[in-house]
Amino acid sequence: MVLFLRRNKIAKNVFQKYWLIYPIVISAFVSSLTFNEGFGRFIGGHQKFSKAAVNFFDNCTFTETNNASERYCSESIIHNWTDNGSLSPFLTLSVFIVVFYFLIALASTVPIPSGIFGPSFIVGGAMGRLVGEIVAIIWKDREFDVYPGVYAVVGAAAFCGGVTHTVSVAVIVFELTGQLMYILPVMIAVLIANAVSSYLQPSIYDSIIQIKHLPYLPDIPHSSSNFHGICVEQFMTSSVKFLSKTSTFAELENLLSKMPKLKAFPIVENDRTTFIIL
Repeated sequence: MVLFLRRNKIAKNVFQKYWLIYPIVISAFVSSLTFNEGFGRFIGGHQKFSKAAVNFFDNCTFTETNNASERYCSESIIHNWTDNGSLSPFLTLSVFIVVFYFLIALASTVPIPSGIFGPSFIVGGAMGRLVGEIVAIIWKDREFDVYPGVYAVVGAAAFCGGVTHTVSVAVIVFELTGQLMYILPVMIAVLIANAVSSYLQPSIYDSIIQIKHLPYLPDIPHSSSNFHGICVEQFMTSSVKFLSKTSTFAELENLLSKMPKLKAFPIVENDRTTFIIL
């Protein structure tokens, strides 16, 4: 999307000249798509997007019809994800994942302060919840209960860790849920997601830096062993021009005339020790 906005001449001229139009168009599009009386009922639009994680992490099962069961969801959850029983929760979860996956990518291009962590966390929770609901159907009426909320927690941590390339997501999940019993599946999921995504592409933050052409130190690929043996002395500048505490005004003027493009010079103690003092 960013490359399209930069390469398309019409979009580039319009949005650079009238930059306020783009956020208004994106906001109107997202609001219309998530309106609960329209298409929003297929993506749980009866509640705010930020509250979706609370529904995903709930220990109930969306497909449970026995209201006497411990896994029966509250009326608000059923209303939000089944539209009062008229829609399948598998349909709403699937559409939710697809729609918000692209909406997050679209909204991240808007030139206003926004976050990537929270939306990625919720979309990952939806993926985990969908898998948990499927497993709950397969293992229905078995010896042990399946809690789709646990799958949602693991999915949220894994997806968010893959997007940001951070392992600290697992710690954040433990802080949010207060449950350390799921440390093993969460850590395994985060590590696998991090390893796979690191192999495929840089993190979302590194991608933004590259798109904006900001200066940064790129990561050295683990497969390129030659780069790991390079020392600083092989590419450093050895003949450095400097000034000492005893330098005269004539020497300073002479140095500036010889090196007009340099904007700063190191100041050392004296010409022999060359201890930098400034």
